[in-house]
Amino acid sequence: MKTTITHYTPFLPKILTGLLVIIFLTGCPPKPPPPTARDHYDQGMSAFNQGDYRYAANSFEKAVDMDRNFADAYFQLGRSYVRLKLHTKAIYAYKSCIEIRPSYAIAHSNLAALYVIKQQYTPAISHLKKAINYDPSDYYPYYLLANIYNKQGLCKKPKDLYNKALSIKPDLVDAKKELREVKRNNCHKKHRERVITPPPPKTEPFHGGGKALTPSQW
Repeated sequence: MKTTITHYTPFLPKILTGLLVIIFLTGCPPKPPPPTARDHYDQGMSAFNQGDYRYAANSFEKAVDMDRNFADAYFQLGRSYVRLKLHTKAIYAYKSCIEIRPSYAIAHSNLAALYVIKQQYTPAISHLKKAINYDPSDYYPYYLLANIYNKQGLCKKPKDLYNKALSIKPDLVDAKKELREVKRNNCHKKHRERVITPPPPKTEPFHGGGKALTPSQW
């Protein structure tokens, strides 16, 4: 009696054979899935950290186009616009971030700083108060708010706020300097009466020794 021997092809080689057939018929390998909003966000963060702010902004724009509720992407888009000196667009991005997540404290601070640049102190004060409410541990909103009140010629408010900022960040050199000036100048009645139109707060570069942040460092 003749015995028939059957040869079985292992399962894995069959799959590989099928893939090769597909590649042969289509002329190209299967396409990878399209990038997600998170993929664009990650690309934007990588570009931002490398100093390519235009590419970063483009990536964050794609992220928010795909996901209108992506608060972090709006926040980073605002930071990118600030680096590109597109302040009007940065304001829109920060406001969009806050609309999605009202408790985004640092977005309130950054938005306030832009309003200070535009000398729009009323909305700046409003957002700084919100930043303090949502994150009382951040020294910067206290410091910037103290600067505004200082330039308005007030006495008690900037003193209290400078002291609060210093209680959080004792090495904040500018706060110490401004506090001395407030006590020497603003707390003198005649000086307060001479103050009419306050100039914008100081925005010297911050190098870790107590200087105020510039827009490029928000």
